[in-house]
Amino acid sequence: MNLYVDPESTVTIRMERRKYRKPMTIIEDIKILKRSLKAGENKDDVLKDIKRFLQKSLHVGGTFKDSKIQLQTGKREEVAVLLENDLGIKNIQLP
Repeated sequence: MNLYVDPESTVTIRMERRKYRKPMTIIEDIKILKRSLKAGENKDDVLKDIKRFLQKSLHVGGTFKDSKIQLQTGKREEVAVLLENDLGIKNIQLP
């Protein structure tokens, strides 16, 4: 999966409080390398695969909307570690 992600891109991981004060982690600005996409595959398919990987690794629910991955958890640091170790993303911002 790390062949698709641009390792030089800066990814932003932020947390919001949603309804009933539930935490929601939002991952934005993941850049996908177009030259690595297979025939018939688009950027959204790769981002959905990344979402599934994060959901299974963290045992949480989540969704994909507007090119953003939303996870139902407040574990920003654990998400950052997974993105760095498994996807090779080096520039991660935790505002």
